Amino acid sequence: MNNDESYLYELGKFLVKWFYIKPLYNPKIIGLENIPENNPVVLAENHINNIDPLLVCVSQKRNVHFLAKKELYKYKLLKYFLLKIGTIPFDRDKATDVRAIGESLKKLKKGQVIGIFPEGKRNKTIEDLLPFKEGPVRLAKKTNASLIPFAIIGNYKAFKSNITLVYGNPLDVDNLSIDEGNKLLEENVKKLKKFYNM
Repeated sequence: MNNDESYLYELGKFLVKWFYIKPLYNPKIIGLENIPENNPVVLAENHINNIDPLLVCVSQKRNVHFLAKKELYKYKLLKYFLLKIGTIPFDRDKATDVRAIGESLKKLKKGQVIGIFPEGKRNKTIEDLLPFKEGPVRLAKKTNASLIPFAIIGNYKAFKSNITLVYGNPLDVDNLSIDEGNKLLEENVKKLKKFYNM
């Protein structure tokens, strides 16, 4: 991320945190110590609301590069801003978006942080989680990045302070198959949701 991008990201984060997320939702953040300060990181979590990426970005010091659905980039001003802060356009209609994967690998190899929703879309069902896609595990295995499961719990009701974001311990998937690693990731996100939702 160059200086212009970093400046815009930090400015946006400051404004969103103190004039939107904090006063309206006042989320509880748990487990920030589980995120390495310098190494490449893949953050993988459940997806309940369009606000989720904002919550993740303002909850920590490191810049997070989210994979975002390509539909968001059809508006010129929004496209400019999203690209400037380092988001990665992702085509959900493709089984494998080679360009998005390539951009993600580049950022991870530079020691940066990638944020992915393995469910692929917001979960509007009564199910705990939608089936996880394998992208986060594949990226972590290819780059030796720390794979951090986390969960967003509650709902975004203004002035209710009922949102909790909890980061779990890094998962070691190096010696696991893609399928095994994906199951481990999904199980850990489920555990975080259940434990902190009790």
